[in-house]
Amino acid sequence: MIRNLLTTFLLLGAVILRGQDAHFSQFTNATMHLSPAAVGMMEDKARINLQYRNQWSTILGKDAAFKTLSATYEKRKDMKSTDFFGWGVGVWQDKAGALQHDEIKGAVSYARKMAGEGNRAHYLVGGGSMGFFRKSIDLSGREWISQHDGNGGYDPTRQGGTVLTNRRFLFDVSMGLGWYSTFGKNNHLMGGFALQHLNRPEVSFDNAVFQNLYIRSTFHLAGEFQMARFFSVAPSAMMMRQGPSTEYMMGGALKLILREPNRASAQLGVWLRTVNKLDGGTLNDAWVITGRLDWERYGLGFSYDVNTSLLKEINNANHSIELLLTYRIGGTYNQARVITPRFL
Repeated sequence: MIRNLLTTFLLLGAVILRGQDAHFSQFTNATMHLSPAAVGMMEDKARINLQYRNQWSTILGKDAAFKTLSATYEKRKDMKSTDFFGWGVGVWQDKAGALQHDEIKGAVSYARKMAGEGNRAHYLVGGGSMGFFRKSIDLSGREWISQHDGNGGYDPTRQGGTVLTNRRFLFDVSMGLGWYSTFGKNNHLMGGFALQHLNRPEVSFDNAVFQNLYIRSTFHLAGEFQMARFFSVAPSAMMMRQGPSTEYMMGGALKLILREPNRASAQLGVWLRTVNKLDGGTLNDAWVITGRLDWERYGLGFSYDVNTSLLKEINNANHSIELLLTYRIGGTYNQARVITPRFL
């Protein structure tokens, strides 16, 4: 019964609400999703990131669970003697039962050195992205509230809801600004903000009702600070606001540098996610435990969300997993010219 009702609410949300974007627990690695200004912010010449996230499978079942897939390619090129240019392309798919979001977009960024010399410098970074996405809904086998009697009974012959279109193709524009500072070879700090969906595309599945997607504003901060020869800390924080919903994440990882020439390292971190309540204030949503292993061209990340909200009482779950695979292309840039972070 709970599964059917949640599926129904998801369907209604697609029809009458403006919708919300997907999110990633390993947000500093989802650079194109985080901010266009973070695209190309890396020491690699090029990089491929693959991310997969699965949530709510215990409550909704594996077929109706929230599943998010992301594949991005980023490239960086040094400009003049101190600046660098980044660009990237990415595809996303976010699926929740009958609802599906497919997206493709490109992004560019430019980092301008503002002050400092050598490995102690400060950069102003700006970026923008454009893309297209499709929102669709599968109406086959769906259940509506009007087909339930409120006492556990269900009658499929009753009149259901009305959807005038089950697919929308939309254009999207976003921008981001950031500040990036280096304090030695292995000490970096980056912060900024982004505005997604600046053109506020119309997303309603009902042609008689015009509803625009909320602008998503994101504030983020991340860094890495070497504490000893083979040891560093990497704190990060993010606030994401979209319409009536606000999400916060804060925490950090401990990083063990295994072999510097091979770029080998291991990380273990903990973050806390909080969300706003409808009646005001905030509540803890989940503790996020992450691990990451890097070796030469490859990076493998894993995160597990331990739910702390009231939904944990339902089958003692709503835990979610997220996987990350990174492949680096073309080696690294000369760090004597433009120092770039290694925490992304």
